[in-house]
Amino acid sequence: MQNSSFLSGFGHFLENKNVGRIFGYVVIPILILIILLLPPVQLWDRIQNIGHSPVEATAGEISDPDGTRVIFPAEGLTEPGRAYARLTSVPRVDFEQGETNEELRQAAEVLPGHLRPRSPVYQLHVRGAIPTKTVGIIPIPNDSLPYETLGIYNWNGESWEWLPHRINLNDDTIEFDVNFVPNAFIVAQTSGQPPTVGVELPVGQELPDEAIPAITTLYPTVVKLRGDGGVDGAEHLPDASGAPYETYLTVRNYEEGAVPRTDLLANLLIDGQMQEIQINTVAELAASKLYTGVGIDFKGVDPPLRADFSRFIQNLATRLHQDGLKLTVFLDTPTQISEQEWETYGYDWRAIGASADNVVVPGPENPLAYAPGGEAEALLSYAVGEIDRRKLLLRLPAQSIEQSDNYFIPRGYGEALAPLMGEVTAASAVVEPGTTVDASLQAEIVASPLQFDPATGISWYRYRGQAGEERIVFLENAASLANKAALTNRFNLGGIVLQALANGDIDPNIWPVLASYAAGETPALPDNNLQLNWKLTDSAGAVIAENTGALNQPVSLAAPQAPGEYTLEAELLNNNHVVGNQGSAVVAVATYTPTPTPTPEFTPTPTVTPTPEFTPTPTPLPYAVAT
Repeated sequence: MQNSSFLSGFGHFLENKNVGRIFGYVVIPILILIILLLPPVQLWDRIQNIGHSPVEATAGEISDPDGTRVIFPAEGLTEPGRAYARLTSVPRVDFEQGETNEELRQAAEVLPGHLRPRSPVYQLHVRGAIPTKTVGIIPIPNDSLPYETLGIYNWNGESWEWLPHRINLNDDTIEFDVNFVPNAFIVAQTSGQPPTVGVELPVGQELPDEAIPAITTLYPTVVKLRGDGGVDGAEHLPDASGAPYETYLTVRNYEEGAVPRTDLLANLLIDGQMQEIQINTVAELAASKLYTGVGIDFKGVDPPLRADFSRFIQNLATRLHQDGLKLTVFLDTPTQISEQEWETYGYDWRAIGASADNVVVPGPENPLAYAPGGEAEALLSYAVGEIDRRKLLLRLPAQSIEQSDNYFIPRGYGEALAPLMGEVTAASAVVEPGTTVDASLQAEIVASPLQFDPATGISWYRYRGQAGEERIVFLENAASLANKAALTNRFNLGGIVLQALANGDIDPNIWPVLASYAAGETPALPDNNLQLNWKLTDSAGAVIAENTGALNQPVSLAAPQAPGEYTLEAELLNNNHVVGNQGSAVVAVATYTPTPTPTPEFTPTPTVTPTPEFTPTPTPLPYAVAT
C-alpha cells in the first residue's frame, strides 16, 4: 500500500504543469547533451576537431598544399584513433614582415641572427592523445643552396630549437624524425660564427708562444678514469687562472697508444653510485682549477650500454650547468656503412648532442679522405644532421702521417721529411784554405720527389721500406690544415680541435693559419716553400759561410783561410721557419804550407866554336844521272 501511495503521489507530481516544463525544457535537454558529450558520440571533441584529420595507425599522415607531409608512425601512437592533427602554413614573407598571429610575431622577433628562413612556417596542431614520434618531409625550397648549411628549426613557444634532419638529394627533400610533436617549424639557411680552435696538450708539453693568439680552447694534460669512480693524475693539472683561452678538464679511459680500459668504463655505466662519485669529482676539480668545463673522452663504449652512457652524459651535463660549467664530449670513431649512414656503436649522437655544449667528432685518419667528395665530407654531412652544427668540433691531426698498407702511423713534421732529405755528406773531409766546401744530402733510401696537390693542400712522397713494401708519407702542414679548416667552414661547424701535441715536431706555420680561422676568415692556402739552409760554423759556433737553396741540390761554401775543424750542417726551412735538421759533418781545413823556391843549378861558361869555312853548293845537272 505504501508503494502504491508513493507512485500515485509521484504521478500527480509529474502531472503538474510547472514540473512538466522543467523536465521538458531543462532535464531532458541536459540528458540529451550529456549523451552527446559522452562516448561514443563525443560531440564537443568533434566540434573542436573540425578541420583536423584523425590519426589512425593505418592513416597517420597529413599534408600541406606545397607537398610538405607530416607522418605519425604507428609505434608513436599512444591511443590510435584518439589523436587529431592539422597542418597549416604561413608564407615566409608574411612571417618575416610580422603579418601573422601573435605567437608567430613573437617567434619572428626572437629568431636568431644566424638563421635565414627559406620555407613557409609550418604550424602543427594536434589534439587528443599526443603521439610520441613525428616524421616530417619537406620539399627543399628553391633558394636553399648550399645544402651543406641547411637545417630545420622548431619554435617551441619560448625559443627556436634545432631539429635532427637528413637531406635526400634523390627526391630533393629535407626530412626530420623526432620523438615529440613540433609546434612550428621552418627550413632555414645558417650563417657561420667565429669558430673555436682547441688544442690537446699532454703533460710535460708547453704551448709555443706563436700558438697563444691562435687558440680559443685548451684541453691540458688528462686525468684517467679510476675503478672506484675517481680519477688519477689530478696533481698534474695546471691552474687556469688568467688564461687567455677557455680551459677544460679532460677525463679519459685510455692512454695514447694503449688499449682503452673499457672494463672500468662498463663498471662506471652500470653503477649509479660510482657515477655519482665520478660526476662530483670532476665537477669539483674543474671548479677548483677555475676551468671552463669538463671534457669526457671515453673510448670503446659497449653498444649494449649506449643508453646508459647517454644517461650518464645527461646527468653530468645537468650537474655542470648547475655550477655554471660546460661539457664537451669526445666521440669515438664511427664507421660508414652506406652513402648516408654511419655506425656509431655505443654513442647515441643525437642524445649526446642534446645534452653537451660541444661534441668532438674524430676526423678520418687517411689524409686523402679530405679530398673533395671524400669520406670527410660524407662524415660532416651526416654529423650536422645528428648534432647542432654550432656544437660540432672536428678533431684533426697535428702530426704528419705515414701509410703502410692500411695502417696510418703518426710522424713528426721533421721526422716525416727525413727519409726524403737524407743526411749531410761532405765531398771531402779535408779541404785547402780558400777553396770550397762541397756537400750534398745523401739518403739511404730512394724516394720519389715531393708532390703537391693544390686542391687539397697535401704534400706527399713515396718510398720503399726495408722489406721492399711501399710507404707513403703525407705531410701535415699549414697548407693541408688550411684545406681542412676551409672544409669545416663549408658546413658552418663550431670549430676544430687539434689532437695531442705529443712533441713540438709540427709545422710552425700552422699557427697563423689557425689564427686566421679563429677570426672567422677562410684561411688562404699557404705556399709550401721548403728550402735547405746550409751553414759552416767554427768551434765557437760562429757562422763562417751560409747558403739557402732548393732541396736535394749540392752546395758549395767558401772555405776559410784559417786552418782547423769546422762543422757543416743543413736545416730544413718552411717559409723561413726551421722544421728539421738534416745532421752535420766535420770538415777540416788543412794548415797552409808554402811551396819553397828551388835553388838554381851551376851553368858552366860555354866554349867558343870556330866558324866553319864556306863550301859552295854544286850546281845540279840538267839531266838524270844513272847510279
